Amino acid sequence: WVRELNALAARPLPGTSNALAPFFSPDGQSVAFFTGAPGDLLVVPVAGGPAITVVRDSANPFGGDWGDDGKLYFDDQDSRIARVPATGGAVEVVSVLDSAQGQTEHDWPQLLPGGKAALVQIWHSSFSDAEVGVLDLATRHVTGLLQGTYGRYLSTGHILYATFNGALLAVPFDLRSLTVTGAPAAIADGVQLDPYSGAGQFDVSQSGTLLYMPGGGMGTEQVVWVDRAGRLTPVDSAWRGNFPNLDLSPDGTRLAVSMTSADGEQIWVKQLPTGPLTRLTFGGSTNTRPVWTPDGRRITFISNRQSSRRNAWIQRFDGSAEAESLMADPKQVDEVAWTRDGRTFVYRVASGGSRTRDLFTLTPGVDTAPRTLVAGAFDDFGADVSPDGRWFAYVTNESGRNEVYVRRLDDPGAGRTQVSVDGGEEPRWAKSGRELFFRTRRGEMMVAEVVAGPTFAVRSPRVLFSLPNMATDNLHRAYDVTPDDRRFVMVNRQGNEIGELVLVLNWFQELEARTAPSAP
Repeated sequence: WVRELNALAARPLPGTSNALAPFFSPDGQSVAFFTGAPGDLLVVPVAGGPAITVVRDSANPFGGDWGDDGKLYFDDQDSRIARVPATGGAVEVVSVLDSAQGQTEHDWPQLLPGGKAALVQIWHSSFSDAEVGVLDLATRHVTGLLQGTYGRYLSTGHILYATFNGALLAVPFDLRSLTVTGAPAAIADGVQLDPYSGAGQFDVSQSGTLLYMPGGGMGTEQVVWVDRAGRLTPVDSAWRGNFPNLDLSPDGTRLAVSMTSADGEQIWVKQLPTGPLTRLTFGGSTNTRPVWTPDGRRITFISNRQSSRRNAWIQRFDGSAEAESLMADPKQVDEVAWTRDGRTFVYRVASGGSRTRDLFTLTPGVDTAPRTLVAGAFDDFGADVSPDGRWFAYVTNESGRNEVYVRRLDDPGAGRTQVSVDGGEEPRWAKSGRELFFRTRRGEMMVAEVVAGPTFAVRSPRVLFSLPNMATDNLHRAYDVTPDDRRFVMVNRQGNEIGELVLVLNWFQELEARTAPSAP
């Protein structure tokens, strides 16, 4: 939608369905936007007209900038900064992820004056350890500048950026040396943030107008029950926070959640329906994607507690023993799924700079080495094993978009069956084994009736309900199913009840006053 400041109403731009992360052209006459994660990068005239696809199926909606050089700078499918002519053409990757520094993503690019460098957000493992950095376009190297997210360069010679608790800070920045030259100054409090991408909900025009969405930073999400008709009920009406991932215990009496706070992402256990919430993990800045073992006694999770590379750990749910390493891989382990008997697990790795995601399986005490399930040039992830242990569902992008498939666990090369027909992610088997759930990027919860025995058969999937405001983890899963298959537990991201924007005119005068050196 676009609103002129001398108008009382906004208007939608035709041809921008499913639009994400829009940004203007330098002359303000066009808007570029994304359609998925990854998805397309398109350009549409502000005055109206057909949208032009500039990049197809390989752009991430984690920031873009339209340079004066006529090129679009954006986050590619491998979480690096790339650029492409605004009229279309060859895509050029312009940043290199430094794995030795624990860099996993370069996001939210902003081209700096002169066109030789850009501000970027450096993502390591979670929102809490993100940095504002500078990208040298000649060397493709990114250097960290300061702790924080979503850095924006201002014509006053400052970088404006956000902190974890929703504060805006400004720090002086020298364009010649590409270095910070002073101490940060507090500018505003209570600005909305997106913990999944690090984006601060603010912007500043070149003429000095500040626009932001208030709301106290993070922590407004709510864990909810959702029935098969899409009706929502809070798990605990007083419980709010930021919940990237969750998993129900096998008996449905406890919920393991990852929660983001000032010391990173940690695993907590909630006793249901309204019992206490107890912290489980204390090591590392990222502890995420909790998964209960089938006996309900322990929780596996992904953690960076021993190195910058994440690996799999396991710990008793009541914290009565220290966490132990479940699986370490030099390529980094990013998710785990168990067979119902608890003897075997499937895990997924990401391989270095190419970031190709592959699936493996291991039976501790039996296998001397992991067995490959699905590997190759495409991304394969989101595995979940059927209740009878014979089959596993997973997601692959080999067709050009993410789709859900099923293969045999003991013989994955024997063939596969495609379940989704128009895109699908986050597969989860029903506890009965007679259904397979998955979600689409349109926010639809899909269900497919299946026969999973010695052979596998599936009927066409159908929509159970559509809830676009529910949190997702398209590389793993951000929901679970109750033991009776009648309800889902999900995270409602529409928890912020503040529906206003704050516009501050002539804001540069206030900025200069707040950042001016104090008198001796």
